[in-house]
Amino acid sequence: MQHANLPAHAEGRKATWFELFFDLVFVVAVAQLAGSFSHHYDWAGAGIFVFGLLVIWWCWLGHTFFATRLDEDSPGQRGLGLVQILAVAWMAYGATDLSGARAWVFASGVAAFKLLLACAYGMGWRWRGARGLIRTYAAIYVVQAALWAGSLALPATMAITNAETEGTERQLERLEEALAGGLRLVQVRDKGWPAAQRLWFAETVVRLAHDRGALVVINDDAEIARRTGADGLHLSSASLAACAARPDFAWVGASCHTAEEIAHAGQLGLDYALLGPVLPTPTHPENPGLGWEGFVRLTAGNTLPVFALGGMRPDLLPAAQEKGAHGIALMRGW
Repeated sequence: MQHANLPAHAEGRKATWFELFFDLVFVVAVAQLAGSFSHHYDWAGAGIFVFGLLVIWWCWLGHTFFATRLDEDSPGQRGLGLVQILAVAWMAYGATDLSGARAWVFASGVAAFKLLLACAYGMGWRWRGARGLIRTYAAIYVVQAALWAGSLALPATMAITNAETEGTERQLERLEEALAGGLRLVQVRDKGWPAAQRLWFAETVVRLAHDRGALVVINDDAEIARRTGADGLHLSSASLAACAARPDFAWVGASCHTAEEIAHAGQLGLDYALLGPVLPTPTHPENPGLGWEGFVRLTAGNTLPVFALGGMRPDLLPAAQEKGAHGIALMRGW
């Protein structure tokens, strides 16, 4: 690289107040991550801490490399830098609960920062001596931003627990197998249990799921959702009807039986809805369900992701998506 083709201050420059403040925000993110580790002081917590620390360090490294090679004291770069600071602050907020409900905050902050960093490198394109590095680094950051953004996507298959019927031991065995096979969304139901038993079961499911990077929503119990560090809350249709504002969780969905209920869920800004039963189920074989025609009719004109529920099997996922479903929800067969 020819130094003449870089900004005049590329060699022998000193850090500016802006860079020092930028570094301070990264320090806050690490401090928040460490605070989270102090509440999850075990091997799983240590692994999450190391993972988060490496992500934050890599973001800081990308910024520092840019600042020492291509940064200029221009309004455009300072404006972009301020937006990057906000992205890091958002990451810091997510780092307070990286293994729980705020993981999506951290992931979205990283995605935003990587995308902004790619833009920053693009602004240095006019420096011919840096173009090779710019191509490489900008491409890397765009790919990383896409991967982090993709981690926020709602999975297409939801497993609904049924340990009350199947038994706790067998249900947890199957859950471990399903998670190892790629399951990434679990709803803890089992509403007939005593509170203490349901809390223990939910804690176990959350631990197993989070170890595999899967999301967990708790059916109709905000207190258990918070106490277990679950990712969200699933509302019954009755709770949805009584709900005037979106509950304060990263992920919130609801069971729906009518187009009006789906519309209400959308107005509240929920993340998904379950609609069913679509097909006959083993417990109610006499009920023909909505059928796919009924499913299509009730979801027409709706933009909210809707899972088809009732009589679903994994091999029915393509058929469900052809009918406009986001995915399928299964109580058996997952």
